[in-house]
Amino acid sequence: AIVCSYSARFVKMSANPEEQVPAAAPADNADLDPKKAAKKALKDAEKAAKLAKLAAKQQAQASQPTNNADSKKAKEKAEAALKRQNEAKEVEALLEAVRSTPNGEKKSTAGEMYKAYHPKIVETAWYEWWEKSDFFKPADNDEKPPFVIVIPPPNVTGALHIGHALTNSIQDTIVRWRRMSGYNVLWVPGTDHAGIATQTVVEKKLKREKGITRHDLGREKFLEEVWAWVGEYGHRIHDQLRRLGSSVDWSRSVFTMDSKLSRAVNEAFVKMYEQGAIYRDNRLVNWCCTLKTAVSDIEVDYIDVPKRTLLPVPGYSEPVEFGAITSFAYPIEPLSDSSSPDSSSASNTLEIVVATTRPETMLGDTAIAIHPEDPRYTALHGRFAIHPVSGRRIPIICDAELVDMSFGTGAVKVTPAHDPNDFATGKRHNLEFINILDDLGRINANGGPLFAGQPRFRARITVVDFLKEKGLFRGVEDNPMRLGICSRSSDVIEPVLKPQWWVSSKSAADRSCAAVRDGSLEIIPREFEATWFRWLENIRDWCISRQLWWGHRIPAYYIVFADELPSESGTSGSSGSSGSSGSSPAEAWISPAGTPGSPSENMGRWVVARSPEQARVVAEAKFPDRAIGQLLQDEDVLDTWFSSGLFPFSVFGWPEQSPDLTRFYPGALLETGHDILFFWVARMVMMGLSLTDQIPFKQVYLHAMVRDAHGRKMSKSLGNVIDPLHVIEGISLQGLQDTLTNSNLDPKEVAKATDGQKEDFPEGIEECGTDALRFALVAYTSQGRDINLDIKRVVAYRHWCNKLWNAIRFAMMNLGEGFQPCSVQTLNEWISGGGGVCGGGNGGDSAASSTTGGGGGESSSSSSSSSSTALPLACRWILSRLNGAVAQINKALETYDFATATQRVYSYWQYEVCDVFIELVKPVVAGKESNGEGEKENAENNKNGENSKAAAAASTDLEKLQFRNTLWVCLDYGLKLLHPFMPYVTEELWQKLPKRATKGEEGEETIPPSIMLAQYPTAQAAWEAPALEALMVYLDSVVSRVRSLRTDYGLASKQRPQLFVAVANAPEKAAFLRSMTVALATLTTSSSAEILDSTAAAPQGCSVSIVDDQTTVLMQLKGILDPAKEVQKLEKKVKEVQAVLQNLAKKMEMVGYETDTPAEFKQVDQEKKSKAEAELAATIAAKAEMERLALAGLTLADEAN
Repeated sequence: AIVCSYSARFVKMSANPEEQVPAAAPADNADLDPKKAAKKALKDAEKAAKLAKLAAKQQAQASQPTNNADSKKAKEKAEAALKRQNEAKEVEALLEAVRSTPNGEKKSTAGEMYKAYHPKIVETAWYEWWEKSDFFKPADNDEKPPFVIVIPPPNVTGALHIGHALTNSIQDTIVRWRRMSGYNVLWVPGTDHAGIATQTVVEKKLKREKGITRHDLGREKFLEEVWAWVGEYGHRIHDQLRRLGSSVDWSRSVFTMDSKLSRAVNEAFVKMYEQGAIYRDNRLVNWCCTLKTAVSDIEVDYIDVPKRTLLPVPGYSEPVEFGAITSFAYPIEPLSDSSSPDSSSASNTLEIVVATTRPETMLGDTAIAIHPEDPRYTALHGRFAIHPVSGRRIPIICDAELVDMSFGTGAVKVTPAHDPNDFATGKRHNLEFINILDDLGRINANGGPLFAGQPRFRARITVVDFLKEKGLFRGVEDNPMRLGICSRSSDVIEPVLKPQWWVSSKSAADRSCAAVRDGSLEIIPREFEATWFRWLENIRDWCISRQLWWGHRIPAYYIVFADELPSESGTSGSSGSSGSSGSSPAEAWISPAGTPGSPSENMGRWVVARSPEQARVVAEAKFPDRAIGQLLQDEDVLDTWFSSGLFPFSVFGWPEQSPDLTRFYPGALLETGHDILFFWVARMVMMGLSLTDQIPFKQVYLHAMVRDAHGRKMSKSLGNVIDPLHVIEGISLQGLQDTLTNSNLDPKEVAKATDGQKEDFPEGIEECGTDALRFALVAYTSQGRDINLDIKRVVAYRHWCNKLWNAIRFAMMNLGEGFQPCSVQTLNEWISGGGGVCGGGNGGDSAASSTTGGGGGESSSSSSSSSSTALPLACRWILSRLNGAVAQINKALETYDFATATQRVYSYWQYEVCDVFIELVKPVVAGKESNGEGEKENAENNKNGENSKAAAAASTDLEKLQFRNTLWVCLDYGLKLLHPFMPYVTEELWQKLPKRATKGEEGEETIPPSIMLAQYPTAQAAWEAPALEALMVYLDSVVSRVRSLRTDYGLASKQRPQLFVAVANAPEKAAFLRSMTVALATLTTSSSAEILDSTAAAPQGCSVSIVDDQTTVLMQLKGILDPAKEVQKLEKKVKEVQAVLQNLAKKMEMVGYETDTPAEFKQVDQEKKSKAEAELAATIAAKAEMERLALAGLTLADEAN
């Protein structure tokens, strides 16, 4: 029967599993407290499991085939399917049980463990208990050193993606480790208001549901809609972070639009303005015509266009051509002085040819640049060209910085208002800046009446047509280019001249560089220091204005004087209302004052203040001789990165000197992806230095980017985007494909993505659980390298969790009833060889003699004992390995070497605890008396034979006690080591283990309520045993050699031959192996192991294999194999492998193979050949050995049978 440990609601199962009905709840259920309810549910679960098992048996019997012709295979398949079906019902019942745990209450783990690990069952209910119990909160007035980290705030619009999963897996690993290591940990969560993304989502929602735009509603009503959306959906990302196990202090959760953070943003803007770090200027911005706002550099993606290519652009029904360069001529203005040496008719008909990838921008050209040393254009120095559309005189300027004489014609058109390089050129030469585009990307009046109102890419065509008509077109060619695309709208970014607010970044950037150079700020991995310096030493001023409604409205006010307000007659005058800070420029007649945000604005009219009232005071002080009419608050909001840059200190109440700010700022660490090192990390450092005069954190750890298993960037169109929840919960291939059909992808992209999913996930994604996903992501994290995430690896870790489950299950069945772990002092006394006995269930409390050679379960009669209670060698070895793992894992975590940390904890559990030590524990706790024949012989040859037997029995009891306590330590410490990586399964299993009380801060005996509050293991010098570890490495080489022999001979696990080991000229090795014979027999699946004296002859009928120059293993095959039959099998295998090699040789010798066969196919053939050659050599060697055995007379087929 399966005994379930969880409180639950269950179904009553009838004899027919298909006829299950809900069990009726007893009338007094409501009166039961949670503990009693849990016990009752436990009994119900046991009963339900028994009924399910009985039903499965009955159904299996009923479904047995009556027709003798039914195949055995079909029967087995049906039985397996039925078994899976009934196991699924058992699991569903257990899951229903744990789900009935009252929210926030501790899940019951009483009773026997289920036979297998199931992530849904394990991961249910723990997080709610952790959170309700305030385990994530830092202690008040704690003297522990603080460890503070802030979460990179995900967008409030966001859903959990694999990048979030990686970030939070790493951060939670660090946080849990620090918490268990004695730090007062605070991990602050929060979400970002995501100005553009959120506004776009809500605008689309309004259009879809009501058919209106934000302009139909007006600013205030629209913002109400946004807040309503945030209230309804903003918590989703928090719920998903909980699903990942993130142990953040939710009581300190913030939102960047909260009043606390909004006040910090307002104060930061004002302070930085007063410091001279923020200023107003008319400069180029990245303009998105679809969103009608400037966007930051990080919101611009770049695509490479190798040649003339048609691409879709939002708002255009036809694709637009990119990757082309168009050449056209500008006529040179004729010289008016006919006496000039250049006044010939040829000179007066000169032209200059320029080329551009954006022909429409020629409408805003204000100069043509040539190189001052270019002999082709010497005669044009100081001359002018005539603009063919407007007739403007365009100066021909000399600029060695802009012009490359070797490129094209050596002449460059200059459009200062629409190109970054041309903007700088315009500043150097004091050129005219002509903006030809409106906010929608249409040609404005500056472009001339022929083109005004045309969309920019329509004008691209009509301008070229115009040039052709005028005879000025000179051709078009392919031109490789990088095209900037808005990541939010997929529109083509347009450089546009706009009056905006800017941050002067040079001073703060210099301080940020100095912080890294002097070690005040450490960037990990260090290779990113070069990126840090390159960016900050070449930093450009930062545009922080955004033409949005959702966000932190800029606390800047544009002054309209009283005499500029409209009078009752409609003309400006001295009378009029004082206005309101909320008024829109469009609502007031302000022509004399200029329009803020447009080319007509007077930048001297701006004042910056914390409130409209302060703004009026500042305005009156700035213009004492004029009456202030209206103060128009800037319509724009701040770039989202501005508020994010304040995050490390605004979350603690800055600018107030709050208790939290005093205790927790600056923080210890900032962990994030290297892709936002400049866009977010650098800005936090610069703003922290500017506003708090402190670096906001001491270290920056940058993780790599997650790619798919093939190394490709994850993309919806490729179908390789991995949703973490799909990995945690599992999803079918059809379910994956449904996510594509319900997306906004183009039908062609859907088809491509569908094929990609079929190739990568033909069976869908298996349910892996949170722990396996976290462990895989952290294990992949090698500093500075991208992560190629293979879901198969995550699945492998999910199955590994089952190994952990079985290890604890084995312990719970073998530690004994009432087992109580001994103290560390007792364990250390055993290690040192002194006395020391503790109680422990069935382990007994005998203090009779033990043996230092009892590592494999041997009695004192088979070893030399230096102390009656010395810890067996196997126990000493595993504690030494545990100690080494503890030291390595702590060191790796200290340096953020997660790959090493996960590899070491994995190898400890897999290769040392499960593969070796638990196997050595089994014969001891099972009560098997090792070397029993030797004990009898000793007893018969000893006058006190009966006393000798009693001593041996007592020794076995002590051995059991020591092995059980060592096993408990290995599991308890192992779970604690693993907990930061896999929080759920370790909590579940640790709660199962017996507990050992530890001393609290005041000396009292305490047991932590949760593993996350237990002390993280630290290395203990007393547990080190390097010499013993070296001997165990030697033992492992012997074991590996024997296992290879078993594989070579194809021995099944039930075939357990005798093993002999001959050791020559190495008495220490021989003595060690003699002390470990039971261990050796256990690990090699042998019936017994014997160490031969150097003079002993090898037994007849043994296969022989060399371990090293001193050690030979001999496996007794008499009665196990018939060499003659084995020779026949091996001869057949030799022929098969030779045939494979012959076929490969023929293929590789074919004409054209070397020249025509793709390299990857040739590599596959070579690998097949190498593998076959190795297999042939091994088979021939095995055949020769069998022939030798046959000649030696081992032909006992009857015994083999």
